Amino acid sequence: MPPTWRRKRSRQLSPAEEAAQKIKADEAQAKARRAAIKYLGTVDCHYFPEAEKALIGGLLNDRNECVRLEAALALGHGCCCTKKTIEALQVTVSGSNKLGNPGETSERVKAAAFAALQRCLARQGRSNRGSRSAPRKRSARRKHRRCSRPAW
Repeated sequence: MPPTWRRKRSRQLSPAEEAAQKIKADEAQAKARRAAIKYLGTVDCHYFPEAEKALIGGLLNDRNECVRLEAALALGHGCCCTKKTIEALQVTVSGSNKLGNPGETSERVKAAAFAALQRCLARQGRSNRGSRSAPRKRSARRKHRRCSRPAW
């Protein structure tokens, strides 16, 4: 028989080997997931709501620490500071499993999520201050005092 016709031995894999194969395949795909998350961080979630959902999913659900870290960094630099995003960042920083996901254990991911959370809250603070209906007026008394100062 030619060598191409040889039969491969089919043996049953042990549970450890099966688990190792699954993990190895997942880790091999992590680089592509990380690149996708990095790209999604560059789009505006107002126009692409599916990007926000994917970023939050990457932050909360991905098994690979580098993908979760990339999602936290993308949320900190992007334009996706919504209530859902802030809630996901708070859950990540606290390490809780409030949303039904495993609690975050990586200090790097928590630190990046904390920085992203601070930026989002600062952006919300700026937008809330800028949304006043009318500018505050100075009191007439103060204006009068300023005008009535003698010129030396």
